[in-house]
Amino acid sequence: MFAFVSGAYTTIQVRRDEGTAWLRVDRPDAGNALDSQTCGELCDAMTAAAADDDVRVVVLAAEGPAFSVAGDMATVLRVGAPSLLPPRDGAALFQVMRELPRPIVGVVQGECHSAGMALVAACDLAVASSRARFWMPELKGGLWPAVPLAALGRAIGPRRALELALLGQPIDARAALGLGLVQKLFDPDQLEIEAFVIVRALAQRSPSALRLGLPAFRLGLGEELGDGLARGRAALEAVLASEDAQEAIAAYAAQRPPVWKNR
Repeated sequence: MFAFVSGAYTTIQVRRDEGTAWLRVDRPDAGNALDSQTCGELCDAMTAAAADDDVRVVVLAAEGPAFSVAGDMATVLRVGAPSLLPPRDGAALFQVMRELPRPIVGVVQGECHSAGMALVAACDLAVASSRARFWMPELKGGLWPAVPLAALGRAIGPRRALELALLGQPIDARAALGLGLVQKLFDPDQLEIEAFVIVRALAQRSPSALRLGLPAFRLGLGEELGDGLARGRAALEAVLASEDAQEAIAAYAAQRPPVWKNR
């Protein structure tokens, strides 16, 4: 079970459902702004999910009409009780996501700006409502979107990310799909149903392969090709040496579903 402190979360909801940890930002009155308190609670919840062998997938979603419309500057908009957890910034959150040994799926139901876009970019997969909208307007106000650009540059390419920052124009869900920021679009009333189907399928994958392979892939993206290949090969060798790999072979030979042990 999750190892978080009971009552510690005041800006997010945590729910576990069929091998999936649903982490839902719950600050609708503040547009689900990713302030330092929310980042700290997300870091803690992800760390707890990673320590739970029954959790196979982590989902990032949000309550209300907006996914997230602001970043750390929205701290002054905080509502509700103070958190029992230490505050963290966006860079710390994205580092936790980069090292998380679980696939992360973003579910974007509405407006998604700057830090919210970075959160989506840091996910392994993202789905969105056909009515979602994405926007990085910092430069219009004389600011530089440092963290969003760093995350988006890795997800959609540096020139496309820079274009979004320099022009500061909103893009619709179809444009975000074309850029690769999200992978699938659904009608608003079907979004979470379709997301559930996707994450349920992911929860059936080998947990050992995901636990060993995903962090190696993410970390390898920031390395030279040779180093990234070496990291990937080491992860593959570890996967092949796992009990789950032997179970995959046995299950295939017997034409039966595999029974994963996560070791």
